[in-house]
Amino acid sequence: MRIAVIVPAYLTGPQLLEVLDGSSKVVGRENVVVVDDGSPDSYPGEAEKLGYRVLRHEENLGKGEALKTGFRWAVSNGFSGVVTIDGDGQHDPSLIGPLLEKARAGKADIIVGTRMRDVRDMPWVRILVNRTTSWIISKLAGQYIEDSQSGFRFISSGVLEAINLEGSRYDLESEILIKAARRGFRIDSIEIPTLYGEQTSYVRPIKEALCFMRVVLGCRTWFREGAGADSSDQRRRRSR
Repeated sequence: MRIAVIVPAYLTGPQLLEVLDGSSKVVGRENVVVVDDGSPDSYPGEAEKLGYRVLRHEENLGKGEALKTGFRWAVSNGFSGVVTIDGDGQHDPSLIGPLLEKARAGKADIIVGTRMRDVRDMPWVRILVNRTTSWIISKLAGQYIEDSQSGFRFISSGVLEAINLEGSRYDLESEILIKAARRGFRIDSIEIPTLYGEQTSYVRPIKEALCFMRVVLGCRTWFREGAGADSSDQRRRRSR
């Protein structure tokens, strides 16, 4: 499997360089891509000086748009799949290895890193948001998804080629799960720790919840898209 690691970057701070270093140790520097989402800080530029590929937005378009830019690049360059990881240090890049090990087993098209098996260090508001949104996303998707808000994921290129993505911010991550599940792709998870730095606040989960409402409101049109899904045999061939 040839895998690209996609790192959306907007005001990540110096943690970005640590994430890139850890990711490159697993997949190689040439397979790690930063998407600079109009970030005013210098760290995407520093990453480029270190030899990382940097794709740029001239202005801030949102995490979803940054991910879509990375997805398009990976698919057009023949990668088998992508790993998405936040650039602010909230995910441990050494866990890319176990994530890809599970992906290579071939039993899932999307694998999500779940933080919900040990929430002792998670703020209560995030626990509430994550459990509520994950329950709703699971119902909409028709598959159990333990942590729908986790940005640490493996996604096969078969999924990226099969679904039309519309979201531009955090809503995109829920959209991927719902659309992929309703097209018959398989979703699984691995346990990851909850990591928070000084940047942790109550604002981000609230913003995520507002984006999530847009996901729910958009589901009716997405379900119409899912009605045209291929047969299960075709889906399995495409996801390999």
